[in-house]
Amino acid sequence: MCRVYRQSEMLLKLSEGGTIPAHVKSWLVIVLAVLSATAAEEKRLSVYTPQQFFWVTLTERDGQDYVALLDILGPLGSATARRDGDRWKVQFDRTESEFKIEKNKAKVNKKNVDLAGPFILENGRGMIPVRALSVVLPRLLPQAIAVRESARRVFIGNAATQFSEIFQPNPSRLVLQFSGPVNPQIATEGNKIRITFTRDPVIAPSNTQAFDEKTIRSATFSEHDSIAELAVQGAMPLVATLGDQSRTITIVPAPQRAEAPPPPPPVAPNPPAVSQPSNQQASLPVARPRATVVIDPGHGGEDRGANLSETLVEKEVTLAWSRQLRAALEKKGIPTMLVRDGDISLTADQRAALANAARPLIFVTVHAGSVGSGVRIYTAQLGESIARPGAFLPWDSAQAAYLEGSRALAGSVVAEINKQSIPVGTAPVLLKPLNSVSASAIAVEFMPPANDISGLMSATYQQSITGAIADGIAAVTKSPASRAPTPGAGK
Repeated sequence: MCRVYRQSEMLLKLSEGGTIPAHVKSWLVIVLAVLSATAAEEKRLSVYTPQQFFWVTLTERDGQDYVALLDILGPLGSATARRDGDRWKVQFDRTESEFKIEKNKAKVNKKNVDLAGPFILENGRGMIPVRALSVVLPRLLPQAIAVRESARRVFIGNAATQFSEIFQPNPSRLVLQFSGPVNPQIATEGNKIRITFTRDPVIAPSNTQAFDEKTIRSATFSEHDSIAELAVQGAMPLVATLGDQSRTITIVPAPQRAEAPPPPPPVAPNPPAVSQPSNQQASLPVARPRATVVIDPGHGGEDRGANLSETLVEKEVTLAWSRQLRAALEKKGIPTMLVRDGDISLTADQRAALANAARPLIFVTVHAGSVGSGVRIYTAQLGESIARPGAFLPWDSAQAAYLEGSRALAGSVVAEINKQSIPVGTAPVLLKPLNSVSASAIAVEFMPPANDISGLMSATYQQSITGAIADGIAAVTKSPASRAPTPGAGK
């Protein structure tokens, strides 16, 4: 597939250079479409072992899917092959096998087997039908082998991850418990949630489970195109979150979009004004009985975010940094929750709704960039939204009553980062979901050290900055001068 992409790029560059006549450019459009379709339709086989996962490309011959035998055996052990006349001899670890070109019969580790199709040798690659793997691999490997030909998935040893479905009514929730950690892609499609396991060896004892319930109706498991998939159907929009170190997925009805609640009444009739902090402790609204921080790793699922390098996408960086920040906060005894703890698709409204449902004192949304270095801290930029006593705030202006506290939080975090001699800047910004969060809220954008993009994934670099941010948050949450939001603070 990479070769197809390189060919496409070369053709595009030639076309953009203006050296190709118009009629040839039209032909190029057709060629690129064919190349793209070919890449999209490329078949592959997923192979799972207890230690690793890998894909191999399949080739269709005479109506059957074929796989290059060394593509399978190479990652599993020491494999070599050579041609001897019309025979192709394979050595794998301590075994020897022999295949005859264009013949269905083969000798695998001294045992005769039927390949259910002729052995093919093309460009030095010996290929057998995928269905033949169920008789060939057990002769070469000591582990149990399960070949799911129609799904194009192969399980070696005890690689499979199983799960159970637990439905809990009042309030409705579906909890999926997995035997090992999973990292699925989760996408919402109307009232359906589609959970795709691209690399995880997930299997299920049954295909469809129906629930006699008004909100969550059914869960359907399927295997196809080298992946596994679980579709959960509801009577209303649903939302899913990972937990228990990515061993559970909890699905609940999505919070309905509604007017934000009014800010709590002031504790004192004439609360003291709050100024931007420097190295002093900042004061923040206390609208909750205890300090709780909700962290929102930006992007996720189908939303990859920015391509920070050829191998690094923003959604992976934001999740890594968010986990580090959670660890730094919990080390200080501050209860912390992640909006997503896996590769999940969430809209800005869903992120805000999940955060508001947790009733946090502080909300932090995390992003990453490749230009510059250090950290940028942002607060929400709102219009002329005024929090009137006793009035509900519009959804998109829920942050208005908390802006003063958000600015104090930003100042406290900036002061702590400055102590680490790390470049830091702050500014208001139009960024969802900040404006819909009813808590003191900031956005944090992390940049690489000294323009070294790989440094973004350095644990040492992450810990130094998240430790400073945790110090800034701790200084605010422990402030004795805390108070409730003041109506009109977003003015």
